[in-house]
Amino acid sequence: MIKKMNFRYLTYRLFKKMAITFVYLVIMLHFAHGIQAAEVTSGDSRGKLQTPISNKSFVIEPNIKRSPQEHPDFDTSFIYITPFAGRYRMDGFGAEPQVGAKLGFNLHRRLFIEIGYGLSEIDESPRTNLGYLPLLNNNEFDYYDLSLGYNVLISKLQCKPCGNRALNTDIYLLAGFGNINIETTPGNEISDKNINFGIGLRTALIKHLFINTSIKNQIMNENLLDNTSSAQNLSYDLGLGLYF
Repeated sequence: MIKKMNFRYLTYRLFKKMAITFVYLVIMLHFAHGIQAAEVTSGDSRGKLQTPISNKSFVIEPNIKRSPQEHPDFDTSFIYITPFAGRYRMDGFGAEPQVGAKLGFNLHRRLFIEIGYGLSEIDESPRTNLGYLPLLNNNEFDYYDLSLGYNVLISKLQCKPCGNRALNTDIYLLAGFGNINIETTPGNEISDKNINFGIGLRTALIKHLFINTSIKNQIMNENLLDNTSSAQNLSYDLGLGLYF
């Protein structure tokens, strides 16, 4: 009987302490929440309420005077001409200087047709110095081609030496066909058809003037050193173009 009463007494005291503790926690939480709310809504030490601050008051308007920049665009003229100089490497021989010109017709902002003419030479001295007979009667040769070009990337090029100007730039692909004329023996000339493809870059300096550079591969049916294979001739040019 005593053990049963002690168990009930202990259970009673335990629940009593838990209830008191729970009441204390509720009172403390309520008191803490009241303090926090008072801090938010209270003003300064005089008891004035704080005025909500607009987000616009934190926006700092930049007072920067930007210098005007010119952005020369490509002229919309239909025709342009580009004299150029560069290097031409005939398959099996070394790279030699070349000169020429290109005449272009703009069909669209991205599409154009280009006719090119170039003049270069073939240096046979490495072969003849080894005792081989010369293959050519005239070391000079010329070529012409007709290509279709497409501007695949229209962007801007930042030019710091030009006063930090943004120059409009086109990167284009081109492909076409043409002819290469080589005089092998007196009165005998090889006029070999070729196909060409390449990539180029064009940058507008002013409205009517641009700089152009391109690399092309011209494939001939006949190789001068090996009649059983084709020739892969590489051409590099750099020129100054003018719209008119």
